[in-house]
Amino acid sequence: MVTRATDAGTNQSVERAVSVLRALDSGRPELRVSDVA
Repeated sequence: MVTRATDAGTNQSVERAVSVLRALDSGRPELRVSDVA
């Protein structure tokens, strides 16, 4: 996974993406469709 946090807005997006990925790792693959779509 490559992340480019060039400003505060991008950094927030990256942190949200990481949170989603952690949720997926917790065994909740259904979150992928609702959170990323």
